[in-house]
Amino acid sequence: MTKTLIAATLAGLLSAGTASAVTLDFDGAGVAISGTAGTGWFITDDAVTWEIIPSIGRSGGDGPMLFDTTCTGYTADCNGDPDLRVVNQANPFGVSGNVLVQDRDNPGPTPNDDLFTYDITLKLVSDVSLVWTGFSAVDDGEYTASFKGNQLGQIVMTGENELGRATFLSERIVRGDSIFIDFNGETGSPDYASGGVDNLTFAAVPLPASVLLLFGALGGLFALGRRRGTA
Repeated sequence: MTKTLIAATLAGLLSAGTASAVTLDFDGAGVAISGTAGTGWFITDDAVTWEIIPSIGRSGGDGPMLFDTTCTGYTADCNGDPDLRVVNQANPFGVSGNVLVQDRDNPGPTPNDDLFTYDITLKLVSDVSLVWTGFSAVDDGEYTASFKGNQLGQIVMTGENELGRATFLSERIVRGDSIFIDFNGETGSPDYASGGVDNLTFAAVPLPASVLLLFGALGGLFALGRRRGTA
C-alpha cells in the first residue's frame, strides 16, 4: 500500500511540475533581440532569454542570423532563397516569419542561408528550468537536436521547400546549459544543409517547489509506513 502511494505521489508531482509551455519562434509578440550577429546576440521569447553563440559555416558569413520567410524587403526571388518561403506551403508545424539560419558570406544587407553549416548553439541565459520537447525546420537537409552530447531527435528532408518537425524529451536544461542543432546535410552530402529552424518548444519546470513538495510527500509517506509497521 505504501509503495503504491509513493508511486502515485511521484507521478502527481512530476505532472504538476510542468508549469507551462515555452516557445522560441524568433518573432511575434514578446520577442526582444539585442546584440550583433557574428559577435553573439540574445533573444528573449516567452520571458526566456537565450544567447545565440557565434559559429561560422564553411563559406564564412556572419554566423546564425534571422531570415524572414515572408521575404518582406527582400529581392523578388527572396534573396535567392525561395525554398525558405513558407507562406504558400501546407504548414502543419506553424513555421512562419523569422527562422534561424546560418548566414553565408554574401554582399547583400540581408541574410542568405549557408550551404555548408555546422552546429547552431543556443545557451540558456535565464534562471529557469526547462525540458526541450521539439523543434521545426524548413528546407532540405538533416537537422539533429542534441543536448549534453546526446542526440534527441532528427528532421530529415530530401528536397527543397520541405517542412518537418521532431518531438522528443530532453534532460533538464538550466541556466548556462547549451543546446545544439546540427545541420547535417542530406544523406550522402555531409555538412550540407541550407535551411532554417523555428518553433523550438520547451516545458518549464519549477524545480525548487517540486523538490520541496517531493521531499515533504516522501517524508510523510515514510512516517505513515513506520506507524503502520509498529501498529
